[in-house]
Amino acid sequence: MTIVQTDFTKTTANLGAIAYFKDTMWGGLSFRSSEAAILMLGYSLLKDKSLKIGYGLDYIIQDQAAKQPTSHELMLSYELPVNAGSGKKVVRTPRYRH
Repeated sequence: MTIVQTDFTKTTANLGAIAYFKDTMWGGLSFRSSEAAILMLGYSLLKDKSLKIGYGLDYIIQDQAAKQPTSHELMLSYELPVNAGSGKKVVRTPRYRH
C-alpha cells in the first residue's frame, strides 16, 4: 500500500505491507518518508472473526529530540452481523472500505 499526503507546502509518502496468516492473524510494516517506521499486529478473537484487536508501534527515526521516540496504538473492532440472505453489505467510511 502507498499513500501520498500533501498540504501543498509539504508532501509525505507512506509505504507499507500487511501479511495475513490463516485469516486470523496479521502483521505489517510501514515506513513514513524518512520520519518513522511502523509495526502493526492483529488477531481475530471470535469464530466468525467479528471481534478483532490490533496494536501499532511507531518508532520515530528523524527529529527524535522534537517528538517522543515511540507512540503506541490499540485497535478494537467489532463487525455487526448481517441478515442472512441479504449478502455482505459494503460499508464506506472516509478512511476504510470494507
